[in-house]
Amino acid sequence: MRYNKVFFILKLFVSLLSLFLLFYNIGFTRVFSLLYETKISLILLSLLFYTVVLLLGAFGLYIFFRALNVKPSFFSFFGKYALGWSYASFTPAKLGEFGLMYLLKKYTTYGQSLAILLLEKLISFFSYGLLSVIGLVWLVNRNAALIVSIFMILVLSLIAVSFSLTLRNFVKKYILRKYAEKFRLFHQTFFSLLRNHRSSLLLNVFLSFLKLFLHSVLVYLLFSSAGFFVPIPKIMVIMAIVSVISFIPISLAGLGIKEASFVVLFTTFASVGEPDAFAISLLFLFTRYFISICFLIFSKHQPLPLQETVTNS
Repeated sequence: MRYNKVFFILKLFVSLLSLFLLFYNIGFTRVFSLLYETKISLILLSLLFYTVVLLLGAFGLYIFFRALNVKPSFFSFFGKYALGWSYASFTPAKLGEFGLMYLLKKYTTYGQSLAILLLEKLISFFSYGLLSVIGLVWLVNRNAALIVSIFMILVLSLIAVSFSLTLRNFVKKYILRKYAEKFRLFHQTFFSLLRNHRSSLLLNVFLSFLKLFLHSVLVYLLFSSAGFFVPIPKIMVIMAIVSVISFIPISLAGLGIKEASFVVLFTTFASVGEPDAFAISLLFLFTRYFISICFLIFSKHQPLPLQETVTNS
């Protein structure tokens, strides 16, 4: 428990330090004056984008659950997904998203839900990682692409090792202990989806790129309104790189690191002004927080028991 607190404090420090350095170097007044001048139509467009992304994200997971013959109504599932997504905006390492395991416990075991959530994350990571490698060859050089490739291979190797029988038994006996029964069917579910439901996998890959494309279109419109015209393919590549960087667990759910990488990449490779890039990244952050708070306030579901979620995760 003490280790978790120290790790949380370090991540919080990295997030706050990153945001502080951005404000210090760019200027608090300049950034918020740009945000204040943002057109209402663009703010509404950002709200619409996050709503659509929520629907697509819920639909991707819903496909996997239906493959397991778990068939709640989509709107009921979406409500639970949106609640978990909302909690993830304010919890370390996006634990709220994995809290969806608790919200769906009447339909599946924790193990089945965890297998689906992990698989969806891996699809996004490797889809965006592949695009990042291509983009780095295009924008930077092959050495930068090689570093990302090595990172992806390392992640894949760690995943492969984690599924070994010896390590699984170790985790059950010494880490999960009395909670091991709650995570039954994790291994079977994960590999069943990989082997027997390839159409669901391909559809989730498509949805990952669709969300990236929609995000890129929104960024294009926001940059255009500020007088910067960046081609959508270049935006998609940069947004993919930003997404991969945000997967690195050195901050709270990517907070600060995502905004910093957004600013650095767009100013370096798309000639966007630093204040404009930072203002747009903050617009995305505030939009997510606004939608999350709305879901948390008006949700009819019971609050997520974070203590149980952290323990089980």
